Amino acid sequence: PTPRPVEAAPPAETVPPAEPWTVQLAAAQDRAEAERTAAKFAALNPRIEQAQIPGKGRFWRVRVGAFETRQDAERYLRDVARETGAKGFVTPTR
Repeated sequence: PTPRPVEAAPPAETVPPAEPWTVQLAAAQDRAEAERTAAKFAALNPRIEQAQIPGKGRFWRVRVGAFETRQDAERYLRDVARETGAKGFVTPTR
C-alpha cells in the first residue's frame, strides 16, 4: 500500500487567540471621552482600542478583560454591572 501524505500543521497566524472574548464598556468618537470613561473604570484596568466602523468613522472602544469563553466574559460583566453600574456588553476580541 502507498503511504498517506502527512498533513502539515496550520500556520501559527491562523490559530485563534487564546482568549477570544472581552467586555466593552463604552465606545466614543472622541478619544478624550473614551479616556474619561477609562479613567472612571481605572480599577478594572481598561484599555482603549481604535476601530474604524464602515459608514460611521473612527471610534474608540473602552474594553476590559480577556476571557476564554463567552460565559466567563458574561459572568465578569454581571459582576462589574452589579458593582459599578456599567452597562457594557460581551464581544469577540478582534
